[in-house]
Amino acid sequence: MTGADSDIRLRLLGPLEVTGPAGPVPVVAPRRRAILAMLLLRARYVVPVDRLIDAVWSEAPPATAKAQVQICISALRRVLEEAGLPGAIKTHSSGYIADVSDDHLDVRVFERLCHAADEAVAGQDPALAATLLQRGLALFRGVPLDGLTGAVLESAAAHLAEQQLGATEKLIDIRLAAGEHRELVGELTGLVAVHPLRERFRGQLMRALAGSGRPAEALEVYRCGHRLSVDELGLEPGPELQHLHRNILEGSQEDRPAAPAVLTVTEEPATPRQLPLDDPHFSGRRPELERLCALLSSAGTPRVAVISGRAGVGKSALAVRAAHDLADAYPDGQLYATLDGSSAHPASAATVLDRFLQALGVPGPEIPSGTDARAAMYRSRTADRRILVVLDDAGNEEQVQPLISTGPHSATVVTSRSRLTLLGGAAQLDLAPLDPAAGLELLRKVAGRKPGRDRPADLTRLVELCDGLPLALRIAGARLAARPHWPAADLVSRMANDDRRLDELAHGGLAVRSGLETSYELLAEPARHAFRLLSGVRMTEIASWSAAPLLGLDPLDAEDAVEALVDAQLVGTHATPTSLVRYRLHGLTADYARELAHVEDGAAERSASMRRLLSATMFLGQEAHRRQYGDLSLIHGTAKRRTLPAPLVDRLLDQPMRWLQDERHLLVAAVRWAQAEGLDELCWDLAVTAATLFEWGGFFDDWQLTHDISLDAVRAAGNQRGEAMLTHSIGALYLRQDRRAEAHSKIIDAVRRFKQLGDDHGRALALRNLALLDRMAGDRGSAMRHNESALTALRVAGDRAAEADVLTNMAQLNIDVSQNAEAEQLIKAALGAIRGLDSTRVHAQVMYRYGELCRRQGRLDDADRAFEDVLTTVRGDGDQNGEAYALYGLGLNELRRDHRHAAETLLRRASTLAGPRGTRRIEARINSTLETVSRPAPGRMAASRK
Repeated sequence: MTGADSDIRLRLLGPLEVTGPAGPVPVVAPRRRAILAMLLLRARYVVPVDRLIDAVWSEAPPATAKAQVQICISALRRVLEEAGLPGAIKTHSSGYIADVSDDHLDVRVFERLCHAADEAVAGQDPALAATLLQRGLALFRGVPLDGLTGAVLESAAAHLAEQQLGATEKLIDIRLAAGEHRELVGELTGLVAVHPLRERFRGQLMRALAGSGRPAEALEVYRCGHRLSVDELGLEPGPELQHLHRNILEGSQEDRPAAPAVLTVTEEPATPRQLPLDDPHFSGRRPELERLCALLSSAGTPRVAVISGRAGVGKSALAVRAAHDLADAYPDGQLYATLDGSSAHPASAATVLDRFLQALGVPGPEIPSGTDARAAMYRSRTADRRILVVLDDAGNEEQVQPLISTGPHSATVVTSRSRLTLLGGAAQLDLAPLDPAAGLELLRKVAGRKPGRDRPADLTRLVELCDGLPLALRIAGARLAARPHWPAADLVSRMANDDRRLDELAHGGLAVRSGLETSYELLAEPARHAFRLLSGVRMTEIASWSAAPLLGLDPLDAEDAVEALVDAQLVGTHATPTSLVRYRLHGLTADYARELAHVEDGAAERSASMRRLLSATMFLGQEAHRRQYGDLSLIHGTAKRRTLPAPLVDRLLDQPMRWLQDERHLLVAAVRWAQAEGLDELCWDLAVTAATLFEWGGFFDDWQLTHDISLDAVRAAGNQRGEAMLTHSIGALYLRQDRRAEAHSKIIDAVRRFKQLGDDHGRALALRNLALLDRMAGDRGSAMRHNESALTALRVAGDRAAEADVLTNMAQLNIDVSQNAEAEQLIKAALGAIRGLDSTRVHAQVMYRYGELCRRQGRLDDADRAFEDVLTTVRGDGDQNGEAYALYGLGLNELRRDHRHAAETLLRRASTLAGPRGTRRIEARINSTLETVSRPAPGRMAASRK
């Protein structure tokens, strides 16, 4: 550990302070102090203006908030200049960056000292670790951010205070291991008094007392802690404290934990290996490669390198080669994403974070919505891991910022056409075209010619005609390899004509386009056709099944055509453990393919291609829904479906929800395409079909987005039935989100629309949801009437799944008023309605209600069996929200038995599963019951009678 703590000029570990060469520099105005604290907490990263406004004004900012922030920034720049830090605050398109050295900021110095202490512990040097921790803790001058208010800053202050306590615990563990028991008794007594529920301090005090020959006092410390834990939390002390208590009682000298752990892991994390294949022809970049590897291996947190340069200059090849060379230094995995920043449709940070989190082992339903929440989870998942991240073809800093792992052991390499200078602390590496010697080496490697096959002058001339661009050289070399009977002079001749050369290789800023054209000419017609039509799918990647409907070919012929593009390196491939091969058509390659499609295929053919893909997507979406839910309460439109071969469908939909995980982005995109194609009937049908799939995964943002798009489509077309179905489905969405007023408005509107259309089935489905709202509002009579009206129409329509659902809801209304006999009859009728119907979801819902009924009747063993039946069913479907419901039911059973510890265990598992993608209602119920469990109460808990 190097660097003097005396270099610190900016202090947050106490009241905010700025110190310059001449002494303290006052920052008096509260708003300026809040803004400076926010910038320093995220030093060298962009802090959006909106975030600064939140920190200053919370939920009620004035209309002039942005202007006032600008005034404060101007004043803070003068403050930092006086402190000897001119230019420390930089402006970004979305906010501001505090570009300050880690050595000048006490928070960063503290973090660095703690990290070095961890490494010293791992290296068996506790004395050095203790010294480093003492230096770090000495930086605290009181309460972090003392005097600053507001939810944002108070949360940050709490985090810093927690870090201080954690470092204190590590230091005390080291000193105890060194035998300083007597010296620590007084300090630990004070810490336990201030933090009575912090079990690690209490255990350390017990160890210090026992080690000082005072075991009776140590046992008294445990007894006091035990009483406090039970009285305040309703919980027994943790296993570590209980173990220590037993050891002292038995006179054992075992001292646990003997030393602070650097990292505690409760489960084996996922280890992603996402790097594309290394290019065996890579050459001519040794100085750049060595510099890049040195940058990514150097000390510093985080390590970020940006490779910039023109299209086709070899940025991606260099990044991938360096990543492979350094892979062993990052044993916890390598993440890779193509950001498509040079295209008209760059990948969003939220989408990439979704994929990264899944690769890191986060299940899809647990990934939160929104870029900020996903970025926070991503930083937490990578904080203590050695991860290498490659972000290819970035468009701007804003796209990249959330994707950078900020952990001290991680590194990120970014490629972009632009120098991303506002990525604070990033090392910049500008890539130039290859020099003649390196270009010749690359050309010969790709061409694979025997020495003497071509005249050296011809090969040298080809390098000149390619302008030294690696992509153009690879294409030229590939042509020679594909035409072994050609002498290099033939290709030189083809490119020597100025008119032809501009088209093929070097037309101003479109040099890569000409190289792509050369590759395109080497393809057979089926592959050319595939190349052109693939460009109509404006997505980063598509699954291999998409090729057949898109091209209008047999699946095997379509695969051959696309694989020819892979061989020509015009299309990349990507595979996941849960899907078929996926194809990628990137940036300028896709742009060029679209140009060709507009010239060679015509609007009618391009439209027909997209319609085939949309029809196949509709077919798969409907089939996935059928396999998961049976015929659950869904009204379809009249749009044509394109069926796919049964073996392929069985392979794709072996687990329908897994298919959703892989293709939900396609479903959203398909709704957009259907709108663009004017296919309003398919548009609304696909959106409504996908809604139940989105509900399963908790993808409520996708649900809302697809319905907003579809509403525009059906309104423009005057499609009243489609508008009625979408209105009904949006009402169901709001109902799941517990937005009751909005849900009521939509559902009433849907009832009216279905009535006007004479659609009794649709009206019944809407009435079913209206009945649920009535029950939530406590209007049992209205709920029962609406259910009875729905039931009659559903029986006429033959919708047995919806019939069973309504019967189950009516049973619940009877359970609510203890009319248990009537409820049991309704549940039996519901089970009869779905007999022979392949719908695991409805079966689980009916059995859940049966379990509730049994609990009300005191038949707890029967209730357990019902909930366990639900648990088995939903786990088979991967339905975590359903699993949360089942565990909640089992937990309430244990409460009824007054088994509080068992109940709490089940409820906490349920709360975790209900998590970020669960419905609000079940999450609220679980958490409310958990609060009840935490409070000591004699006898049966009130919650157990729900």
